[in-house]
Amino acid sequence: FSKFLLLVCAVMLKHFFSIISFQLLCCISYSQVGIGTTDPTADLDINGNLRIRNIPESNVNNTFLTTDAEGNITKSSNYVLFDADAVNALSPINYNSTGITKVDNIDLGLSFNIFIPKNKETLVIINYSVPVGISSYSSPANTYYGVRFLVDGVEDQSGSRKISVVLNAAANMNTINCVYYKYYSAQTTDRSINITLNGYVEQYDFGNHQYRFNMWSNSGSNNNWGKATMIKQVFVK
Repeated sequence: FSKFLLLVCAVMLKHFFSIISFQLLCCISYSQVGIGTTDPTADLDINGNLRIRNIPESNVNNTFLTTDAEGNITKSSNYVLFDADAVNALSPINYNSTGITKVDNIDLGLSFNIFIPKNKETLVIINYSVPVGISSYSSPANTYYGVRFLVDGVEDQSGSRKISVVLNAAANMNTINCVYYKYYSAQTTDRSINITLNGYVEQYDFGNHQYRFNMWSNSGSNNNWGKATMIKQVFVK
């Protein structure tokens, strides 16, 4: 009888612990875990700093994570800076014109490529500042000069700028500035676009003139016109 009683007790205890273990597992599976807090408000609630010792290199298609004022982590729905770069002119670029002339492809040496990652909405912002002028005081009448803005070799007029040459001006150089932006919708493949600035001259004068781009001089004070600069900022979300 004693052996039978012990066997019955063992079976009952086995079932009892099985039920308790199942309930504990269910509780653990569906409970919230707190680190540094006894009152978690999320599936994992950390009251303290987070440290990850080994972080892999970022994939360009990863989603950006942000935190709110309470420390809750969410996927970013805002544009985040993805890439930025700048290029500066290395030397003055001169163009000699005789008589009525129209030229729009003067190479200023200002160009760079922009990478647009797949599956990302992208905002591209380009800022440029290009000094332009006449290298002599004999200003041509009825003449324009400026900058053409090319995207993959095709002019985007919203980024192109030209100004009139001012007759009898006290200074022989002006500076052309522009802020250009464009939105790109998300696509399933990576894209690369090229941005290039070309010099522009439209002369309606029969004289001989030398137009100068990028800077007045590549040495000395540069007469405070500075050097041509082009800056890119790429934002993704």
